[in-house]
Amino acid sequence: MAAAAVLTTMQRQLDRVFPPKSRQEAYAQALELATTRPFLFSFILAEAAITLTPMLLFLTFTLSTLVFALGCVALFTLLWTGLALLVLIPTLFVASGIALCVWAWGAATFFACRWTLGALQDMSAPAPAGAAAPVEDDPGRHLSASSSPASWAKVEKVEERDVEQRE
Repeated sequence: MAAAAVLTTMQRQLDRVFPPKSRQEAYAQALELATTRPFLFSFILAEAAITLTPMLLFLTFTLSTLVFALGCVALFTLLWTGLALLVLIPTLFVASGIALCVWAWGAATFFACRWTLGALQDMSAPAPAGAAAPVEDDPGRHLSASSSPASWAKVEKVEERDVEQRE
């Protein structure tokens, strides 16, 4: 039962590669060559029968060498990719840490400069005689103020007010 299924599958594959009509034409041509030139036909048949095994072995060797070489290339590539990752990952951690330090330094400098500017402006401008005391919760001068455009507009208004008061 299993042998019949294998034979049927092989026949279908053969029909797919060599259609039955083409096979019949090849059989007819081989039969004609065998009857018209028997010595040439027997020579070709002997050559094909004897050299088929070495040719198949050579083809098998070539294909297996190709598959082996492709496997080696894949393993070689994976090896060096893995080794490169062993260098890349710590490098990224160090670079990320440096970037974080640079960002923190820039942010701290920004807030320190903003606080210093506000403190200097408060000290340099004496309050007019009838003016009210400055409001301590002014978001334009507070350390925890946002750096959004709205808060910058408030800072600019405060600076303009201070300039007008000095004049």
